Amino acid sequence: LNTLDFKSEALVLGAPSTILSKYSSAESDYIEISEAKEGDIRFQYNVETARFAVFSEWFYTPNPSDWKLEVDGEPTAIYQTNYALIGAVLKPGTHEVRLYFDPEVVQKADLFRLPAQVLFILALLFIPLYEWRRR
Repeated sequence: LNTLDFKSEALVLGAPSTILSKYSSAESDYIEISEAKEGDIRFQYNVETARFAVFSEWFYTPNPSDWKLEVDGEPTAIYQTNYALIGAVLKPGTHEVRLYFDPEVVQKADLFRLPAQVLFILALLFIPLYEWRRR
């Protein structure tokens, strides 16, 4: 860690060697947050040429595919950067980035939530009715 200069380049783990990990910029380049909610952040950016961006969100190691990044609605690859953060290559021009957390386990749980709620409500309705009819 002492030999790395994170101000001028990113350490990209598990990425192809073609990743642009050296920081460079033009005067017109910018990236800024346009909207931020818990687990869902949107950025607006403008770059003259393809750039590598490091986002200050943790690279979630139990299941890295839970984090999704889209540039103008198109899925874009994310990389573990500087050991703990998320990085991505941004295409040239003015675009919108959406970085959001969408865990697969929550999607699977949603399949069971509605039927479980329906059974619970039915039990709440029928148990008092059953007790009333037993009298």
